[in-house]
Amino acid sequence: MSVYSGRLKDIMTNIFNTAETYGLGKDYLAGANIAAFENVAKAMIAQGICLSTIKLE
Repeated sequence: MSVYSGRLKDIMTNIFNTAETYGLGKDYLAGANIAAFENVAKAMIAQGICLSTIKLE
């Protein structure tokens, strides 16, 4: 398995888990959008760009 295949597997697993966490069934597009938003929000919080009142795990 190449480095890219491993990374793709991690991304897809994150999408599936996010869809499951938010009760989206097989709506993987919504799962991908939410996962991407969570990644951006975590990065912004880490950089001090915004303060979060919501807990992102």
